[in-house]
Amino acid sequence: MGACISSSIRHDDKFSSNQFDELSKLPSCKRKGKIIYKSPIQQWSLGCPYQLGKCNDNPNVAHEMELNIKKDDILIVGTDGMLDNMNESDIEEIVQRAIDHKLKADGLARKIGNVALFNSLDRFADTPFARASKRKGGKVGDITVIVAYFQ
Repeated sequence: MGACISSSIRHDDKFSSNQFDELSKLPSCKRKGKIIYKSPIQQWSLGCPYQLGKCNDNPNVAHEMELNIKKDDILIVGTDGMLDNMNESDIEEIVQRAIDHKLKADGLARKIGNVALFNSLDRFADTPFARASKRKGGKVGDITVIVAYFQ
């Protein structure tokens, strides 16, 4: 089952989101290259996110959030495959380099996704999932990254 998210940007400079399923760790918002918000983990147990469909998880358990956005904020939305395989410090470093090199949003999304993919295939990578499961290496799975710059 793929990830589900419903989001909108309102006229009062607020981002609102309803998220469910494999978006168990995002969206996150970065301000000046640092993470200022990260949604809570939404899973029954390690590696078992809430899911719609045959699992019969109730959509009412979806995390609802509202975040004040400011000029130059960066919103990153992705599936669990991204943060299972990337440390927050690595994401912050990539975001800072993207800012320094004036990388567009699609380029930043591609860069984060490629690093997550590389780490997912590395049997010895020090990843958040590896630490949580007390084993070595990345976790192969779907990786989707969406980036939005607020100008």
